[in-house]
Order: sequence, then structure tokens, then C-alpha cells
Amino acid sequence: MPSPAEAAKNTVELGKRHIIDQRFRIERQRKLVAELKRDAHQDCAVKAVRTLSDMEKMLAQMEADYAGAQERLAQATQTRRACDRLSATLQCKWRGNATAGFRETLLRFQNENGSCCFDLPSSFA
Repeated sequence: MPSPAEAAKNTVELGKRHIIDQRFRIERQRKLVAELKRDAHQDCAVKAVRTLSDMEKMLAQMEADYAGAQERLAQATQTRRACDRLSATLQCKWRGNATAGFRETLLRFQNENGSCCFDLPSSFA
């Protein structure tokens, strides 16, 4: 199972590909609309323009979703860095017994950030 940062990165990459593909489809649709209008197929052109409008709305939604995915990636990356720093601190300072304040800090961090990149010692429970 991928980490939250890996999952967010995959989502961003997939969203980027979808946006690029949609832009190509819109460009092709615009060319088709122009051909239909040029060849005097007005009824078909009207339908094609409606379809083009729907495609542009979908692109706008994709771009909004992509922006949200980028924000989640930034958050997951930031959380991962904080978790790595805390893990390093834990490895340096852990001597078998932790002070109550240190224990509370670690538990609060894990509760606020969900699953973390390390497991707390069973004596923390």
C-alpha cells in the first residue's frame, strides 16, 4: 500500500495526463466545429459547440481537481518531512523510557497526522 505522499504524487501525475489529453480533445473539437461551420452543417455545428462547451467545463473541473491534488501532495510531503524529523529525534532520544512531555508530544503528533512513518513503542500506549 503506497504512503499518503506516494498516493498524492500518483494522483497529481494522473491528473496532469488527463488535463493534457483533454486539451488535445478540445483542440480537435474546435477544428471539427470550424469544419462543420465552413461546410454549412449548422445543425451538427450547434451540437458540436454544445459538446465543446461541456468539454471545456470538464477541463475546468479537472484543473480544479488537479490544484487540490497538488495541495494534498504538498501537505503529505510536509507531513512526511515532519514525521521523518520526529522519527530521527525519537531514534536519537529514545533510551527505553520517555518523559511524560516527550510521550505526549509524540502521541499528539501521531493523532494529528494520522498514520505515521514509524510505530511508537508499545510502552507509549
